[in-house]
Amino acid sequence: MKKTALTNNRNLILIMFLSCIINNLMFSQNLQENIIYKIDFSEENQRKIIVKKNKKDFVFQKFNKKNHDIQTCKWEVILNKNKIEKLIIEIEKILTNKKYKSDNHLFNINQNKKNIKLLFKNSNCISEHKLYYLQKDCNRKFIVKLKERELKNLLSNLKRTIDASVY
Repeated sequence: MKKTALTNNRNLILIMFLSCIINNLMFSQNLQENIIYKIDFSEENQRKIIVKKNKKDFVFQKFNKKNHDIQTCKWEVILNKNKIEKLIIEIEKILTNKKYKSDNHLFNINQNKKNIKLLFKNSNCISEHKLYYLQKDCNRKFIVKLKERELKNLLSNLKRTIDASVY
């Protein structure tokens, strides 16, 4: 009788332990962000750009390389599925028509000879530093300059992620 009670207690403890582990794994997967696209620092590139997908939204991040000549800024913009779809449409238009310019309430996209510039509106530096003595906060905007092939890679990764996602 004592062995049966002891075995039942062990089984109960084992079941509780396994259920806790499974719940933690499921919770961590929900919070996990998948990196969709990334441009690291290089000699010519002084900025790091990361595009992530969390459970519901897409997160665009940009960081300046730490240097005594460059202020260390960081930006973050969160876009939902509808905003990302609008961005994808605008990127496709600018890739097909070199003279096309997009300007809406979310972002501005235009192209010069070498790069395509994407400016996220209503986004400021979030690193809480000041550039000038009496300035409240850094007011630099979130601007991403990409070459055409980099923008094509970003576009294909965004499309693939949207197609694979279930909302």
